[in-house]
Amino acid sequence: KVGARLLDRRKRFFISLADMPLITPRHYRFLEGFLEPLVRPVVNGRVGHPVLHAPFLIDEILRQPDSFAMRELLGAYEMKKIAVDDPAYIRDIDTLRDYQALLGDHNG
Repeated sequence: KVGARLLDRRKRFFISLADMPLITPRHYRFLEGFLEPLVRPVVNGRVGHPVLHAPFLIDEILRQPDSFAMRELLGAYEMKKIAVDDPAYIRDIDTLRDYQALLGDHNG
């Protein structure tokens, strides 16, 4: 909610997870190409990040209690799910093992 106060209410915005190091600017640009109010990548049936949001959601976010979950709010709206085959959209790093696996994938 703190970040939502700083957003431009005329522009779409992304919510992304901080532990997804394979997401690059091209991933954001790809999703920006869709005009629906809510856009989310899906890889092999798994929903991913970042999620592109319409500006009207800023005020919706700010009206929520501090303990709200974004997925509950988004469940009230139709989401355009974009099937993609890039695992970067679902690859997050939560543990040392995840990090080591990521390094192994990129170091051969």
